[in-house]
Amino acid sequence: MLSLDYSKLLILAVVIAIVLFWPPKNKSFHRRGIDPGFLNLKVWPARIWFLLRGRNIVEQAYLQEKDAPYLLQSLNEDSLVLPPKYLPELRMLPGGKLSASEALVTSVLGQHSGVDVVLKDRQHYDIARVQLMRSLPTLVPILSAKVDSILSETLAACSTADFTHVKIKEIVSALVLRTTLLTFVGPELCENTELQWLVEEFTNIVRDMAIFLLFIPKFLRPVLWPVLPPTARMKRLHERVRRILFPKTEKNVKSSRDFPTVIDHFVATSEIVDEKEIVAKFLVLMAGALHTTKMSTSHAIIDLCASPECVDELRNEALAENLNDLPWHLDQVSCLKKLDSFLKESQRFNPPNYLSFDRIATSTFTLQDGTAIPKGTFISMAAGPMAMDPGYYEDAQTFSATRFCKTDESAVESGAEKSQWAHEFVSTESGNIHWGHGRFTCPGRWYASAVMKVVIAQILRKYEVKFPEGQRERLPNVYLDLIVEPNPKQVVRFRARE
Repeated sequence: MLSLDYSKLLILAVVIAIVLFWPPKNKSFHRRGIDPGFLNLKVWPARIWFLLRGRNIVEQAYLQEKDAPYLLQSLNEDSLVLPPKYLPELRMLPGGKLSASEALVTSVLGQHSGVDVVLKDRQHYDIARVQLMRSLPTLVPILSAKVDSILSETLAACSTADFTHVKIKEIVSALVLRTTLLTFVGPELCENTELQWLVEEFTNIVRDMAIFLLFIPKFLRPVLWPVLPPTARMKRLHERVRRILFPKTEKNVKSSRDFPTVIDHFVATSEIVDEKEIVAKFLVLMAGALHTTKMSTSHAIIDLCASPECVDELRNEALAENLNDLPWHLDQVSCLKKLDSFLKESQRFNPPNYLSFDRIATSTFTLQDGTAIPKGTFISMAAGPMAMDPGYYEDAQTFSATRFCKTDESAVESGAEKSQWAHEFVSTESGNIHWGHGRFTCPGRWYASAVMKVVIAQILRKYEVKFPEGQRERLPNVYLDLIVEPNPKQVVRFRARE
């Protein structure tokens, strides 16, 4: 018995030694945060440390050695954070070497929640990049009228005499959800409260599924995910959405449409109309459109309150383009250059994510300086610190609403891409990768920008917006993982203009 006990102790000692002293993976790169260790046995301490200190780790790494790549264990993946010096080279790589879609699926463990439908083909990408963009001249006036209707409804108690207190999250959610659904499914279904709930619930189930799977070893996930509670919820959700979008009754649902919806584009561009597949793609595309637009719109309205000195200039620009309170048209929205600059500056201070340019290396390749990127590597860049780098932006810590309207070379870093469109919210430069960069820019950014500009322009024209009495600065942002969200407690006062 004694010899058996000593044998067990010896085996345990060997295992502990291996775990503690096994050389880290990817030794060619420095590690920030906690190493997940041999067989990922220390992955949970690394994940917890990332949740607690992730933003600080990224900031410190950028300040201390911004030109060096490093490994970082995020909540899910072990990521390789590349420095900005590689951006010009990465932006020109073909799609066969880097994949944004695979990175999206990996980041939310989407192979188990249906998000991996985006890997099947480029249909969703092409619809956002081509058909949706071509529809903007027709869509913008329709969306403008919808924004007016929603504002009148949600701010019905708002008068010219007194301010009405509104939670920013509630009013922006209503505006973005209903206008996006109008684009995706048309005027009849966009007001379907069941569908509204379902598209928002989809994101919750994807999140819950990812959390469940984090506690399950990778080799067991294919076996266990079918019996997880979120899996059954997701199946029921897909079926309910399918019944709404593709009813069996012979009803002419296109009778009052003045434009083809995103669902129409999915049907028209499908070789074989697979209702289940279209529903899956619809939900993923909706989730992406909703999150970014909600966050950016909320941040922008809060920044209007935090920068009252900007309001008159922005409002005068809106009135100059649309004095008679008619529905906005795309050419008018495109002329709102100061609003473009304001939105871009708001995004610079409040990025959608502290890490961005998420990609999976779909094949092994070597960068020009000899840095090898193995196949399967999850790469990111420190978008948050880059946007606040004085090497890219003069007086980077100061909020300057007209920063991108300026024509002097000091307004934006001297090496940035400059053009007549540099002021536009959708444009990118070396310090701004929130929309992606080069070949990897977001295909739906023109649509998101148009919606946001219509919303903000109408609020400027019709309402005064202020913080609650006594508040001078915006409440601190909330950092979930590395996502940057406006404080959910933030209240804004609205008063109708005469």
